[in-house]
Amino acid sequence: MTITRAHAVSHPMIYVTTRISMDPAEISAKVGKAFDILQGFLVQNHITAVGAPLAIYRDWNGKTMAMDVGFPVTAVDVSKATGEVLAGKSPEGPAARAVHKGSYASLRDTYGSMEADIRKAGWKSTGTTWEVYVKGPGMAEEADYETVIYMQLDAADLELPGAVAQ
Repeated sequence: MTITRAHAVSHPMIYVTTRISMDPAEISAKVGKAFDILQGFLVQNHITAVGAPLAIYRDWNGKTMAMDVGFPVTAVDVSKATGEVLAGKSPEGPAARAVHKGSYASLRDTYGSMEADIRKAGWKSTGTTWEVYVKGPGMAEEADYETVIYMQLDAADLELPGAVAQ
């Protein structure tokens, strides 16, 4: 697995937010529930996602973290958010980036490698991470899942040579 520096570009998105523990079963269940809510909202409001679904993890307090699960949409469609479906935008700025292939059960291994490489490179993480589900359930067999993982870096790392816009 290769970890690269990237400059994430923000996109309008609709999302559902919740607070979760690090328990993989809880994460999986709440991600599934959020996507069910969002899929219904997209259909009901005649919205087409303009990119792959994503989950943003932030505000880790040692026991729980906030999780925003959403879809990128157009600027016009983001204004349709209502109720538990919120309007916002995806993270932007400097980030470490890795592509995880295969089962979600081994995502923690990829995160561990990323954290080690970030420390080794002397970068500083902000604590916000996000996953973009390029290929997942319903699109590919589990062995062929593709998840792009981003770990947001401190703004001081913004001008790193070799960073590419994502």
